[in-house]
Amino acid sequence: MIFSIRDDPLTGRSHTTRPPLRCTPGAVVDCQNITTGLASARVRRSLPSWWRTASSPHRQTLQPPNGDRLVRHFITIFSALLLAACGSSSSINLPVTDDPDPVQGAETLEIIHASPDAPDVNVLIDGEPVAEGAPYKAGLALQAPAAEINLSIEGLVPGAGDDASPLEPGAVTVIEAPLATPAGTRVTVFAANNVADIEPIVITAPIEDVPADSVRLRVVHAAPIFDPEMVSVFLTAPDGELDAPAETFAFGSDFGPIDVPEDDYRIRITPAGDPDTLLFDSGTLPLQGGSDLVVAAVVSALPGVPLSLLIADGESVGELIDARAQATARVVHAAADAPNVDVLLDDALPPAIENLAFPEFTERLPLDAGDYNVKVVPTGSGPEAAVIDADATFVAGVEYSVYAIGLLEDIGGLLLVDDNRRVNTEARLRIVHAAPSAGDVDVYLEVAGETLAAPALAEVPFGAESGYLSVAPGSYDIAIVPAGGDPLAPAIGPLPIALQAGGIYTVVARDAAGGGGPFDVISLDDDLN
Repeated sequence: MIFSIRDDPLTGRSHTTRPPLRCTPGAVVDCQNITTGLASARVRRSLPSWWRTASSPHRQTLQPPNGDRLVRHFITIFSALLLAACGSSSSINLPVTDDPDPVQGAETLEIIHASPDAPDVNVLIDGEPVAEGAPYKAGLALQAPAAEINLSIEGLVPGAGDDASPLEPGAVTVIEAPLATPAGTRVTVFAANNVADIEPIVITAPIEDVPADSVRLRVVHAAPIFDPEMVSVFLTAPDGELDAPAETFAFGSDFGPIDVPEDDYRIRITPAGDPDTLLFDSGTLPLQGGSDLVVAAVVSALPGVPLSLLIADGESVGELIDARAQATARVVHAAADAPNVDVLLDDALPPAIENLAFPEFTERLPLDAGDYNVKVVPTGSGPEAAVIDADATFVAGVEYSVYAIGLLEDIGGLLLVDDNRRVNTEARLRIVHAAPSAGDVDVYLEVAGETLAAPALAEVPFGAESGYLSVAPGSYDIAIVPAGGDPLAPAIGPLPIALQAGGIYTVVARDAAGGGGPFDVISLDDDLN
């Protein structure tokens, strides 16, 4: 039995289509590090890119692999944030420029992707790329000369360019701006607003020592969903009342610096004049003395909570998610010869999900973050009748899909992390192979009416999934063909599909009821037609 997990959709990045985020050797600046806004609990942490189960055929615990894939998404938790009970973090150093010496007279420059519906971006300084494929909430910290530079940010848009295919991203400049980096300053740039109106928000501050018993804060409103509404920011003790805000301000504005003693705090954000409506709640937040932090409220793109905070300390960028955030999970019954099933969490009755039939799926179920035992049982049965019995950890702010796949004699579970952030310049398409009788397959995706020339995905095994493919909006034909077979004799399709800008689509290949052909698909998320 298989119970596996894939993580890349947290950032919308797929190993099949997107290059790794990296610094570019030989650039005019010295790349210190690039970190993405992923962490665990309230600070979301990236997961390993491919998790498999232990070998037991009955009771299984998710185990890390033997290094068969790189972990490409990570967070460096900076010293300013010592978050209670968040556990350890994952981090990895990215390649830096060939010259290890810092730029002479260099000043600190931070560039942060804060446009909630924008694609991954490239960052260029004076025409030279310094980062490629940066996802939403990613931050780049580097050393720049004390001078005026030209900052360019390019969106990676599938189908852009004269010769680009619908699955190949082309670079489209979305921000082009001169930027002063005066001597003795720290410049923080947020690529903010919705992608149609994307703009830089620039914070320039002197580089000054912060007393060891104090914390310096500058706060930025970078969440366009509340434009033009004003919001109020409250900085209190963990149990403090919302008496007077630290500031009330509009999108694109900032306030500070304010210096506060090292201590435990709580950051809450509300609509102006409405302290009973919480847009963000940090919970208890220990702040360490000597820290100089730029804090930005951004669209969370997480279930159930509208805002997150991105926090930059001049060396790295992390995401602080709302303390109220939960996980969500939906269950997909894709085991063709299995009966209707119930899903038990920690053996609790009544079941969390009851009487789910093939090939149906559920709405999303909110879950408190934590470790669970998940059992799938024939409807009306108890835990002792489990056909799937596995342990899984559900992380706050993360959305999951749990698939029952395979035929009953070898039934298993597939646990996928979903990414439901909508990108206005592309459709996002995920393919899941849950048809055991089909064997390995090739997946074709062609513009409607064109010949199925070459597979977009080749030799896809049962139980695999594509990650999220970035596709140019339009009408297409999709066909699933036995690996190496004739695309004119597909196992599924060709199926006409219409992919919209900002759409999210999941296509699950499945057996017919009882197993075997004729094969069909389960369509999840947005309507393919």
